[in-house]
Amino acid sequence: NISVIDPLSGFGGSKLYNLIALPGPGEDWVLNTDQNRLYVSVPSVNQVSVIDTSTWKTLGNIEAGAKASRVALQHDAKYLWVGNTDGVTVIDTASLKVVAQLPTGAGHHEIAFSDDDAHAFVTNKQDGTLTVIDTRKLERVKDLKIGPQPIALAVSSLSKALYVANEEDGSIAVVDPTR
Repeated sequence: NISVIDPLSGFGGSKLYNLIALPGPGEDWVLNTDQNRLYVSVPSVNQVSVIDTSTWKTLGNIEAGAKASRVALQHDAKYLWVGNTDGVTVIDTASLKVVAQLPTGAGHHEIAFSDDDAHAFVTNKQDGTLTVIDTRKLERVKDLKIGPQPIALAVSSLSKALYVANEEDGSIAVVDPTR
């Protein structure tokens, strides 16, 4: 469940505004930039639940691949990316339909985007690789050997670089996303 709490006022002595049922335990979530949609991954049923935050109602549950876990929204909010055991599933946020299922390396996936949303970067923890995906063509561009167990990544607009933290040895790999 998702509990919606109104911290300022209560109803009948309770601050609980609404309770939203999920088809299983939620794992990760992201709110769109307009803050009118909430996307929640539910790995036990391989889905992402989409919730309208103005009504606090579920708009739908989308099949998002085996053990759908990590969710990330492009800056332009066009696509929702979902990491799963097979790679990533890409969902069009307007139609709430799956537009691509792209295989990547094995292991847990973290997802980040270039500033212009031209590329998605997906870590593959078990393989020690980073998959680069062209978001306009929805095609895999390249796999880079990045280090032992990449666990986190971030794109820096200022340095124009992608930083990937490796869990096993504590190293940071720096990638030029234009090359």
